[in-house]
Amino acid sequence: MKKKEKVQTDPDNELYEFILGYSKLVYDNALYREQSLIQQATNMQIAFSFVIAAVFMVAAIVVEYRGRLSLEYLILVFSSISISLILSLFFATMAQNRYKRAIPQKIGLIKENILNNKEKLQSDKEKYEYQIQTIIPMSDSLDDCNNKRVTWINLSMRIFYFALLLCLFWFVITLIKIL
Repeated sequence: MKKKEKVQTDPDNELYEFILGYSKLVYDNALYREQSLIQQATNMQIAFSFVIAAVFMVAAIVVEYRGRLSLEYLILVFSSISISLILSLFFATMAQNRYKRAIPQKIGLIKENILNNKEKLQSDKEKYEYQIQTIIPMSDSLDDCNNKRVTWINLSMRIFYFALLLCLFWFVITLIKIL
């Protein structure tokens, strides 16, 4: 009767397997975040476009029934609001930009690289490390792109809030002028 041999494994194999799995999870999360940011920028573009259209519709009505308000004053009011809204629309559009980022090698190159370095990829640990090193530049590049998107979205939202404040400001000033 033969005894079952206990297979000795490198204790680092399990650790590298965990690192690889976690690296893939982080990268997948970054891909999901990218899609969410692009969708958010799209929604912002739609909202800002409707607000700009509403401002121009209101402007036409107000100019026609302006009463004592001068045309120059109304042009100042609506142009300042419109410029800030258009600027926020521009920043939201920039957030949607598809930035150049690191991509995986072509499969043919990966195969050639592995076959040329097969003596360095004998253990599971070395194979895991190879995969991790492949994911790192793609993940870092994707994070950089997502951070750029967040910056554009934040700028867009700040300018939009500024436009809303301008609406409130000009409304109060106009009430004071009328009364």
